[in-house]
Amino acid sequence: MITPFQAPKELLSIAGISLILALVLMTLPVSAADDTTRPNLVFNGSTAPTLSGTVTFTSHASDLSGIEQMGINFHDPKTHAFKKNCGSVRALGAAPSHVFTCTFDTTKLPNGQYEVRAGAHDAAGNVRTSSEWVTILNEVE
Repeated sequence: MITPFQAPKELLSIAGISLILALVLMTLPVSAADDTTRPNLVFNGSTAPTLSGTVTFTSHASDLSGIEQMGINFHDPKTHAFKKNCGSVRALGAAPSHVFTCTFDTTKLPNGQYEVRAGAHDAAGNVRTSSEWVTILNEVE
């Protein structure tokens, strides 16, 4: 067996170029037509299970074909029906990762339990969602 220290310089150069080429190819954007993988999504929801007043939510999405749309919404836990949009953004472009932050006034919803759902759509139309359950409890005047 030949160790790297014993290998001819030409062989090491070819191996090094092959490694560099492989690393470059792994970081090139994937065309939307070839992308069948859902985007990666990290949803940093609330810091507490009970919310009141104004709260901020953040989600981070990445995909090799680019992120096209992100949003965060409140849903009714019984019917899963959409209730309120915290915010969304479209046509983000071909950048492989984006961060989306929205601030929401919880007094816009009645007190109760809700599913807060973050979503990301990539350029190929693949979707990933992540959610958490929260209780809105504002003082009633």
